[in-house]
Amino acid sequence: MDWVDGETMPKWFPDDQFITDLAEALVYVHDLQPNGRPDTNMFKIADSTDMRFQKNWFTCEALAEFDKIRNDLTDCVVLHGDLWNENIIIENGKFKALIDWEHSQMGDPHWEFRMIRRFIGWDGLDKLLFRYNDASGRMLKLSHIKSLDKLALCHQFNFRVKRNDSKQHLFLKYIKKWPECLYG
Repeated sequence: MDWVDGETMPKWFPDDQFITDLAEALVYVHDLQPNGRPDTNMFKIADSTDMRFQKNWFTCEALAEFDKIRNDLTDCVVLHGDLWNENIIIENGKFKALIDWEHSQMGDPHWEFRMIRRFIGWDGLDKLLFRYNDASGRMLKLSHIKSLDKLALCHQFNFRVKRNDSKQHLFLKYIKKWPECLYG
């Protein structure tokens, strides 16, 4: 394991060159040849009994949306798996590296983009997807990422409730403000 000099990406960093560089880095990662079958958490989360027996409106809506798109999520690529600002290193305002690969997995690239939106906003995500799709030849859909973002929020909230985690109120706040919620 090598040390990477630089600093973590600041929140709300919509610089166009940074977005382009991040898109190109993700294309590089997603073009690596996976060794095995898809194993993303999205199917495990959606099919878990903890999620399926929830009665709150947001979870029911998230699961219904996921069920509509699940057959579209068939691409199998290497995923970083934990793409958020603290795992993106910049130097002198430019993208440098992705760190913290402990959650890497194989699966559909839509799953990769579910968290970064909370740190670059919907406009930043729209730019990132445009550049990613252009560079990769893939056609990822923003609507699919929105559905996966909702599913991930439900999972995070339910996980924290189950553990009686002190941060569960934050996720309830994010859910109430979705899709406008951004991590601050």
